[in-house]
Amino acid sequence: MSSFVDADRGLLAGRAVIVTGAGRGLGEAFARHAAACGASVVIDDVDLAEAENVAAAIRAGGGAAVACDYSVGEPDQAHALAELCLTHFGRIDGLINNAAVFYIRSIWEEDPVEAQRLIGVNLLGAMYCAAAVTPHMRAAGRGAIVNVASTAAFGMAGRGAYGAAKAALMSLTYSWAMELEPHGVRVNALGPKAATRMNRNPGPQGAPDDVAPVATFLLSDRSAHLNGQCIRASGPDVAWTLPARYAAMAPRRSPGVDGVAEALDLAEPGPQPFGFRVG
Repeated sequence: MSSFVDADRGLLAGRAVIVTGAGRGLGEAFARHAAACGASVVIDDVDLAEAENVAAAIRAGGGAAVACDYSVGEPDQAHALAELCLTHFGRIDGLINNAAVFYIRSIWEEDPVEAQRLIGVNLLGAMYCAAAVTPHMRAAGRGAIVNVASTAAFGMAGRGAYGAAKAALMSLTYSWAMELEPHGVRVNALGPKAATRMNRNPGPQGAPDDVAPVATFLLSDRSAHLNGQCIRASGPDVAWTLPARYAAMAPRRSPGVDGVAEALDLAEPGPQPFGFRVG
């Protein structure tokens, strides 16, 4: 499936978008597609050479892009990223929180330094970037944030820290959507499945270019009716993510542990499946 069609040309015209972790993979695809649809794009990646390659390719195609290597896990650098967008393009209309660290470790193998770095980038980095851009979006009365989520949020063996950060990011998506809705700013999440260096899941997978139009859709006015949603995308297919809702409470009719067991036996819908099984 083509990642770009002429009908999308100009969809983001006049807008400025920041994409973190945009030097390769999904981030690069998001940035290139947004630029093809008319956006001016800030390409942020800790690998500056890769970021500059993406920005140069966008400019060579007639688009507007600037590269930088700010570390989103540092609050001052997240704010510098927002200032760079304002300096070059005069506005901030969109943010794709894509930057991420990934590893596979069982809980008994966790390394505290590695885990802290992951949380610092994947979760706090998204928070810092959102904190940096939302004052400008609120002042303008417009804007869209796309948080890149993951199926790992529902539990995957060996991906505890990564999945926990992504689950927290989905929770923040819902909270930010509520906070920012009165100010004309929308916040949604995108759970992509695509073949990248980070994704080591077996089985058939689409390319990052297949997922990129979904991110552009969430940035654009075509999704003006969507807020606080998480859209999953795999190849040419998309689906809604359904946030968990509390089930109705079941009364305990006798004291002690027996009362707990009896009530849970009667409660609906019963024990739930857990985790996303790979393979």
